[in-house]
Amino acid sequence: MRGVTSLAAVVLAAATALLVPTATPAAPATPAAPGMSSAVAPEMTPRTLTTADGTMTWYAYRPARLRGDAPVVVHLHGGNMDAREAARKSGLNELADRLGFVAVYPQAPPDAGLLGIWDWSRAARNGRADPVGSLVAAVTRAAVRTEQGDGRRVLVSGISAGAGMAVVVAATRPELYDALHAEVGCMYGGLNCLLGTLTPGITLSADESGALAYLAMGPRARRMPFLVSWGTLDVPAVLAGQRALVHQWLVTNDWSDDRSANGSVPRSPVRRDRLQWGGRTVDRESYADAHGCLLGQTWLVHGLAHAYSGGRPQGLLDLDVDPAGPDMREVAYRFLLEQTGPAGPPAALGGRCR
Repeated sequence: MRGVTSLAAVVLAAATALLVPTATPAAPATPAAPGMSSAVAPEMTPRTLTTADGTMTWYAYRPARLRGDAPVVVHLHGGNMDAREAARKSGLNELADRLGFVAVYPQAPPDAGLLGIWDWSRAARNGRADPVGSLVAAVTRAAVRTEQGDGRRVLVSGISAGAGMAVVVAATRPELYDALHAEVGCMYGGLNCLLGTLTPGITLSADESGALAYLAMGPRARRMPFLVSWGTLDVPAVLAGQRALVHQWLVTNDWSDDRSANGSVPRSPVRRDRLQWGGRTVDRESYADAHGCLLGQTWLVHGLAHAYSGGRPQGLLDLDVDPAGPDMREVAYRFLLEQTGPAGPPAALGGRCR
């Protein structure tokens, strides 16, 4: 995802950038230009975790001021970007300092997929048995244990290829994650993302994808709140089908609430808002569950390309970051807190639900 915006050009040429970007190691931190962030992810030493499924490197950041258990945000990096670079550009560590949570960054194994990029397609085909998905889950458990994380407030998130993988682990490990944030993702098993994957002849509808994600949850199936964000200038987002991703999670939640796809979860938003945020216009849509509680949101940021909205540029020409938009990691964290508060999720239209 080096020059995440440049992925659009690659997609137009080959229609494979989201799935198969060129992998390069993260560049070392350099002094930032005025107004640019020079954060280097403080106190982030690499750790390794080995299970029967393999070995995964990961990083964690727990602000020194935290006392007691804290919410956990697991963030999966995009293509052509490693976990450390994602930490710098997403601004999650600074956000953790300000709002008080633990940030966790798994690193895609070199053999996770083509060129070492998260292979969400293969992970969806393997379901809960997928070794990489299992390692992400093991890292999440280790972070909750070693970093005094609150296992009842865990968000899984990702951007681009990382968002595709986040969708898979949210479906296959619903007992671990309390909400999902996909910054330009792909529906579960969504082999029609871009030109699909390297598995030809398999294309799912969003309804079929939603049912597959529910089946992947197995006996652990439960309500999965979701937030999906993308930009109007994001070509991979258009090709990957963000509306299909939203529909998939509405169907999955419909199945999960009463073990039947009976329309209990409305497929249309119950509220639409137009916001002005950080110099950008944002179209926000809110979706409700069967009880009228807020279940999901979409944030469509006008003028945003394939980049971190509200992130921290590491240089004057850092195309991976658009600082003008809303900080979508902060939006997602506050969404997690709303969904896991002591009173339960808020009503989608105000008042009370349930």
